[in-house]
Amino acid sequence: MDWRWAAGWRQTITAGLILLLLAALVSPVSAVDLSGSKGEALRRNHQVGVRLGVWSNSGQLPKASDSVGSYWYIADVKDASFYAEVYLGIRVMRQLMFELSAGMTNRGDVTVRNDLYDYYGNISLYPINVRLKLYPFAGTRSPYQPYLMGGGGLHIGKNNIQFSNDYYAAYNERSLTDLDFVFGGGLDWPLSTKVALDLQAAYLPMKFSKELFGAHDYSGVIITVGVKYLLPTLRGKTHK
Repeated sequence: MDWRWAAGWRQTITAGLILLLLAALVSPVSAVDLSGSKGEALRRNHQVGVRLGVWSNSGQLPKASDSVGSYWYIADVKDASFYAEVYLGIRVMRQLMFELSAGMTNRGDVTVRNDLYDYYGNISLYPINVRLKLYPFAGTRSPYQPYLMGGGGLHIGKNNIQFSNDYYAAYNERSLTDLDFVFGGGLDWPLSTKVALDLQAAYLPMKFSKELFGAHDYSGVIITVGVKYLLPTLRGKTHK
């Protein structure tokens, strides 16, 4: 087994155990909420929201400096970076939800040079995924709902150029794609009948067939906190 894949698995399992512990701590407290208005809205309605957090590297880091053809580059990429994503969740039933998500992280700065010009930019990653979320305790009265998540999609890595002294922009931005999976888990809890929070940990492989600044594997473990708005069904009622 590849050690980087195993490291990503271990990081995700550790984060998942923390989430399950949080769920175990809050569920007994919420079980006495017999009115269940906030919890019922969370368990039945569609969702749209945003997640913010940290991308922790579990793959390779680009070489600090190297040459690519007639160009050479200097990269400053750390083990962790800020991550953000937006998502839409479609409730199929209490225990099941489909989710479409689109995320972005800036992994670090890259300066590309030749004999005449400099190109200043960064390495950005864009995971776009379809996920299936399973809520094993959705049948309980607790509004606090842990979930398991799995899916896959299109993962994009790109060298974005922000500034250059080359008027003709002769250096082309490079973009690579990967079709891969994602899995993890999380915990939802409501603030009201319209707004809820979630805590999520996910392992996201991102392995390109070609190198992007000396690295193929840009996989990461993502830890996020999110806020979501609970949408009514198309008929304007809570989802049955």
